[in-house]
Amino acid sequence: FYEENNHNKASQYFYMSNTAQKNELEKGALK
Repeated sequence: FYEENNHNKASQYFYMSNTAQKNELEKGALK
C-alpha cells in the first residue's frame, strides 16, 4: 500500500512538472 501510494505521488509530481515545462515552452514561444 505504501509503495503504491508513493509511486502515485511520484507519477503525479512528474506529470505536474512535465505540464509546467510545456507551459513555460509555450510562454517562451509567444514572446
